[in-house]
Amino acid sequence: MSQILIIDAGKAFACSNGELNHTLTNVAASFLRDACLPGRCHGG
Repeated sequence: MSQILIIDAGKAFACSNGELNHTLTNVAASFLRDACLPGRCHGG
C-alpha cells in the first residue's frame, strides 16, 4: 500500500482565509481515497 502525505498549508491572506487551499486539499484527498477502492487499485 502506498502512502501519500497531503499538507494543507492554507493561510489567511487578504480576503481568502486559505479557503482555496483547503478546498484543493479536500478534493485531492477525496480523489485519492475514492480512486483506490478495494478491487480497483492496480496490484491490489
